[in-house]
Parts: sequence; structure tokens; C-alpha cells
Amino acid sequence: MGGSPSFPREPLSPEKVVIVTGGNTGIGYETAKWIAMMGAHVIIACRTKERALHAITRMEADFEQEKQKGTSGLTSGELSVEFMELDLSSLKSTQKFIEEFKASGKPLHVLICNAGLGMHPLTYTEDGNELMFQVMQMYSLNQRINQSNVTVNSLHPGVVHSEFTRSFEDDCTWTCTYNCAKCFGVSISPYKGAITSIDVAVNSKHSGVRDVYFDKCAPASPSPEATNVENQEQLWKFSLDCLKDYITEEDLNNLGAKT
Repeated sequence: MGGSPSFPREPLSPEKVVIVTGGNTGIGYETAKWIAMMGAHVIIACRTKERALHAITRMEADFEQEKQKGTSGLTSGELSVEFMELDLSSLKSTQKFIEEFKASGKPLHVLICNAGLGMHPLTYTEDGNELMFQVMQMYSLNQRINQSNVTVNSLHPGVVHSEFTRSFEDDCTWTCTYNCAKCFGVSISPYKGAITSIDVAVNSKHSGVRDVYFDKCAPASPSPEATNVENQEQLWKFSLDCLKDYITEEDLNNLGAKT
């Protein structure tokens, strides 16, 4: 049977811990909100505390509205959402986040990394890496941990109308393309853009599924470049070199990358 993509609205255990990067806005906000409304403990990992706290206040208001509408699958308790500071364009900030999360003693069941698209002029991070390279390298990780119970998947949310489009402001071609998408109804809301993320995170039918690219809640074919093994190996080695001041011997052993 056909139909629009959707996710199962069933209560989640309050013991389930989910980290959502960029959970204060756009797709990340909707993803964090719905997973929290179903009962899981959600950690919004983003750069600005003020924006995160504002997002949590919005979530609580949205939660009350959904309860009044009689939406199914919502938790009977209160929302369990917290903020942790994280700037993925800074390896120092990322390392600090990791250490603080480990020190909290919480388990981690799901990590949802919201990626991005760079339309600004070439920009480097404080670590000397091109901005989008530093935050978007993941694919070959799954091959390194395939003997563990950790699974890695990726997805395409669609053309979403959100703050994500701030990146288009200085690029006339992309601005025109995006505006045309809006006019023809191709672009979708942040909620619709978050549906696949939520489904992959909470749907039991995806339990144990690894190395899959999802589009509209279903497996799809990624770009051939994404599955080029030779390029993956080169990128992996280069990435480890970039991380040499932050990654530990234990990390290398866990990744099977110790030399």
C-alpha cells in the first residue's frame, strides 16, 4: 500500500537516551520534539544555550497542544529534554562534549547527527579544516564497527523550508532554485523533513539495520561516490590524522584502526 511517509507513534521508554545535534531548530527541533513527546530522554546538542532553552520552551507548548488534540502515542509524563553545549565545527568543543556526556553516566541509545549544506564562500574551522568536511564525514564508520551492536545509517530529509536555507542567501542560483521549489510545492515543512529521521530512530522494524541510506522512510540508492571504497579508505586515514590530537588509543582499538 502507498501513502505518505510516517513513523509509529508509540510510547518510548523514559530510559531511552537520544542525542540530537542541532535539535534547537528546523528538522533537528522536530526530531527532538517528537521523540521527547513519545517519552524518551532527549539531549539537544547545539552551540547556544539560550536558543536551546527557547526551543525546549516551544516543545513544551507544542506538547500541550498535541495532548489537547488527542494525538496518539504521547507520553503520559512530562517532557524530558536537556541541553548540552556542542559546536561540531570545533574539535575542542566536540571532545569536551564527549567527556561531559561520559561523565554523566547516561547510556546512549540513539545519536542523530543533523548534517548541513554549505553555500557560503570557502570557510575553515579553528582546527584548519574546511567547515563542512569537519562535520559531515561518517559513511565508512559503519564498516569499522560492524562487529558491534552499533549501527550506522544515513538519510535524505527532502528539500525543507527551515533556517537551513539561511545558507542560500549569498548564492543567487540556489536562492532561485529553492524559491522555485517553494512555488511548485516541492519543498516541505521541517516536520515532514524530520519524519524519516524519527522513523529510523524509533521504528522497531529498523532495529539492527545498518549501512542503509533512507529516503521517505524507505531504503534508497546513495550516490556512487558515497560507496566508493577507495575514496572511503583515503578519507578515513586522512580523518584519523586530523584527529590525532584528540583520539585515544582506546578509541583506535575500538575502531580497529590502531597502527
